[in-house]
Formats: sequence, C-alpha cells, structure tokens
Amino acid sequence: MKALRVLHLQDVILSLEVLEVVTNLRTLCLVNCELENITPLGNLKNLEILAFCDTNIYELPEELAALRGLKSLHFFSSGNEQINFPPNLLSRLTSLQELHVTCENNVNLPGLNSLSRLTGLSLRVSTAQCFPENLVFPELQSYNIAVNEDLRFMQELNSRTLEITKFSSSLSAFEKLLCKCGKSWL
Repeated sequence: MKALRVLHLQDVILSLEVLEVVTNLRTLCLVNCELENITPLGNLKNLEILAFCDTNIYELPEELAALRGLKSLHFFSSGNEQINFPPNLLSRLTSLQELHVTCENNVNLPGLNSLSRLTGLSLRVSTAQCFPENLVFPELQSYNIAVNEDLRFMQELNSRTLEITKFSSSLSAFEKLLCKCGKSWL
C-alpha cells in the first residue's frame, strides 16, 4: 500500500482510520461517501489534494491543519448543506493553492488573505460573513465568487467571475477583484 498515491472512493461507508497504512497518498477524492471518522486525515502527511463531494461531512476537523503540503481543497455539495471550518484552519494551510467550496460555509474571509500561494478560488459567501475592507489575493489567477447567490460552479475554472446580489454594504471589499474581473453580476 505504500505505492498508492491516488485514491478515489465513491458510494462507500468507512472510517478513514483504514487509510493510515497508505503513507504516500497524494490525492484523496471522496464522492457520495458516508464517513464515520475523518480526524485521521491529519495523519496523511503527504496529501496534496483533498476533495469531498456530497459526503455526510459538515464540519472539517482541526487535524487538517497538520496537512502542511495540502495544495488543493475541494468541498462540493449538490444539496443545501453547510460546511463549517474551524477558526483559522484555512490560514494555517500555508501551501494551499486552490480552494473550492460550493455550498454555504463559514470561511473566514480575512484569513484567506494570508494564503499567499492561493491562485484558484471558488467560493459561495453570504453577507453574514465578515468582509475585510479589501480582499486582495495578490496571486489569484482564477476565481468564481458568489455573494448571497448559488455558485455557478464548474462553468469555467479558468475564469474570473464575481456575482453579488442583495449586498447593501460598500463594494470596496471587492475593488481589487473587480479590476481583474472577466465577468460580474452586481
């Protein structure tokens, strides 16, 4: 099992403790899985890509902060589920280059500005989340951000799309993103 680098699991029920023997795993994709315990994910030190799609996970464990080499985190949901991120979890994933969260979430937006390597972002946010004065993201090359709207995800991962509805605050938080935007709906 040491040679296994990519694992795609679909329609299974499992505890991720079984993955502790897979020491060189780089990519883990979980699709429509019922997961009993995901805290062992923090033990997969070589993991670079982690994707959850329509799983029963609604809160990411604090242990994910141990994944220092994680470059890409995906959380897709076709339903109305919400994913909760522990405070400051994302800001501790300093190697993160891509973040894709298509469902409701509690992502700390100011914390995302500290991710200096972030180049790709798909995110659904609401006005309930704290908006910093200016979302900078200096290295961001592609993004799809929906504020108070469902995310039109996967339309173009290489695009620069910003969709804002029912937002009564100042748009200054989005000034830098608007300058680089390819498509916008305000």
